[in-house]
Amino acid sequence: MTWLRVDHVATAMRAATEKCRSCRHQIVWAQTVNGKAMPLDVEPSERGNVAVDLVFGVLHAGVVSGPDRDSLRAAKRPLYLSHFTTCPHADNWRNNR
Repeated sequence: MTWLRVDHVATAMRAATEKCRSCRHQIVWAQTVNGKAMPLDVEPSERGNVAVDLVFGVLHAGVVSGPDRDSLRAAKRPLYLSHFTTCPHADNWRNNR
């Protein structure tokens, strides 16, 4: 599998942006390891805990924590936040289980 450089990820994210239907903030959708769609804030965050990769034209998101997150930050890898953590209307979109 070929992983593209991080600047390609940022370019792909900017190209795929859309507005959140609730707060109108710029977001991008990425696929999780479970195949679910995860809304992400477009800009990296110092509080970020989501790594994004571009594989065969598809953005993939993975939540990272602990030493993995620290290593990515030390390598200056951009990390993002799930838009569910920043959207003021996120509770309206949560599934009642």
